[in-house]
Amino acid sequence: MPKKKHSLTLLEVLIGLVLMGIIVSFLFSLLRQTLEKKQEITQLKQKIFPCEMMRLKMNQIVSSLSKNESSIYTDSYEDHPALFFFYENKDKEVNFCGKIHSMLYVNKNQQLVLSTFSKQDSKRNELLLDNIHAFTFELFDQTKAIWESKWPKTQAQLPEMVRLHLKIAQDSYDLVLFVTDQKNPITYGVKS
Repeated sequence: MPKKKHSLTLLEVLIGLVLMGIIVSFLFSLLRQTLEKKQEITQLKQKIFPCEMMRLKMNQIVSSLSKNESSIYTDSYEDHPALFFFYENKDKEVNFCGKIHSMLYVNKNQQLVLSTFSKQDSKRNELLLDNIHAFTFELFDQTKAIWESKWPKTQAQLPEMVRLHLKIAQDSYDLVLFVTDQKNPITYGVKS
């Protein structure tokens, strides 16, 4: 006797559709959450990457200061505080190799700019960060054991550390860079 083919009932079809709907809604919810997280990560990268590139650039300059015949001093540029560096540079552009001057300041467009001047008086501006609402810096004087906001051009001694404070939009960014080379480490006195 031939077996009877079993056909699906309306109830079985509805249960299958409901289960499929639950699975599809779960997958769409998971996809939405994944896209939101991806967007958050992208925004975080856009926020952190420029700060990290600025930190690397400043670390490169400050580490060059510990070599001979380098100096750092503070002054103003366009009525804003500026940090000036004189150091030995290695660069892909021949004009910017050797002894050069650099100036770190915030311009009128609220951009943190590093202007570099070569021996041939050519100038290169590098935009490091945008949307800067405040820019301050301090230099650590080991002989006085204090942070100084002024460092005269005539001071032969290099500071041991440079501290930069930036207010970017609503966020604050602090960066401390060590100038002292390994032959002359910073020592701290302990008072009892």
